Amino acid sequence: MFCALAYSGVGQQFLWPTANEFANIALPSFILTGFSFNLLFVNAMLGKWLGKMYRWATAVLVAACFATFVHVLMVESYATSAAVLMVLTVLASTLILSTAIHAWRKAVPYSGYWLLIYLPFLITILLSMAGNLGIPSIVQLPAYAPMLAIMAEALAMMFCLNAYSRESHAQAAREQVVAQRDPLTGFLNESHFLALASKAWLRASQRGRDMTLVYALVESKEKDLSTMQFEALMLRSVRMVRIAMRETDAMGRIGRNVIGIAMPDMKPGDDLNARLSRLVALGLMLDPSDGTAQAINFTLAVGTKRTHHVSFGEIDKRLHELLIKDSDRRPRAIRHLTTH
Repeated sequence: MFCALAYSGVGQQFLWPTANEFANIALPSFILTGFSFNLLFVNAMLGKWLGKMYRWATAVLVAACFATFVHVLMVESYATSAAVLMVLTVLASTLILSTAIHAWRKAVPYSGYWLLIYLPFLITILLSMAGNLGIPSIVQLPAYAPMLAIMAEALAMMFCLNAYSRESHAQAAREQVVAQRDPLTGFLNESHFLALASKAWLRASQRGRDMTLVYALVESKEKDLSTMQFEALMLRSVRMVRIAMRETDAMGRIGRNVIGIAMPDMKPGDDLNARLSRLVALGLMLDPSDGTAQAINFTLAVGTKRTHHVSFGEIDKRLHELLIKDSDRRPRAIRHLTTH
């Protein structure tokens, strides 16, 4: 955009009313500003995949371009700054190209596309600068060539920014999901599950809706399990829980071998009892083709909103206590929380 203004009547009419002054300082001013934005753009798009050296070099060159831009505006002629301008042009172009090439070799998204678009633009600007500085060149470009080049680059920037924005949003969403999930089970981790269940419990209280909260203790007959055996046991319990529960239920790992299940709109009755009994039965069933599979002893502590009008903190505490010690004399696999 800045370089295009230097070749159109807009810059001369509104920015530099005096034609002679505009002719002297417009081109270097716009080119320096344009290179500054290009450096910042490339650093924002590709810098995070590269080393600190590239980011430091970008910051130094942007500062040098800005200082030279200010100097050009303060002198009557840019002839004294021509050498500095050419050096900055070569350095900025080299850094941008090397950054894009390095990113392309690392398979950074859209780096190859950016490199393909930037090369013709850079060559166009360099040839135009050579012509304005009186340096003869083999290729003579028409007067509108820089404007066409900058329009092509602007479209490329818009495409890259749009694609980069979508990619960044998707990456942020993936990182958020990873931060909320337990790496072994894939369920919500403890903090996120408790936060979600607490909100659901409060919402059920406010709206007079049913809700059931189940804490499942996962155990094996063998007490001393290796790390690999324990992980296999937990992964098998995950499959059992997913089979027995509904898609709308929220699951979370709330302890080393404890799984929490929040079941909105689930009231006490046959459906709840059938799902809990199925989970216990699935844990005890073994696959004959898998000789290493272990039976899972599920111990379920169950509390429902309909029969327990207490805070979530209280129901959470009582369910944990019920997992450790049954209220009945004979320990049961399914333990319903009793009312006091």
